Amino acid sequence: VSPLISIMYSSMQVYNSREFTELLLSQPVQRTTVFIASFLGVMLPPALCFSLGAGIPLVAHSLGNTELLKNAALLLVTGALLSCSFSAIAFAITTKIEERARGFGASHMVWFFSSVMYDGILLFFLLFSLSP
Repeated sequence: VSPLISIMYSSMQVYNSREFTELLLSQPVQRTTVFIASFLGVMLPPALCFSLGAGIPLVAHSLGNTELLKNAALLLVTGALLSCSFSAIAFAITTKIEERARGFGASHMVWFFSSVMYDGILLFFLLFSLSP
């Protein structure tokens, strides 16, 4: 669910701030600065929300056990990176496609294709690893 939230939040944010970004680009500011700041502003909130929302219960649960704490840290890092990667995909899609409906559709299709492909590959390997 975290990738879906990341990709939809990022798509909505980029489309809603398009006019402001165009205004900033008309000022004497470097384009790379504007796009990096916009990208970080879109990427960091979903990653931080996931890290805090999942991190507080995981760390509270695994305080006494170092093995559980390592697993919790690994889960938090991979989840945050997953949120960041889907935010980057949404940022790329929404800067390429100007029409909102097509951009949201493309974002949904990327998320759907990614989740179906991951589940399909996982089930494929699980099916053949369990067979005698």
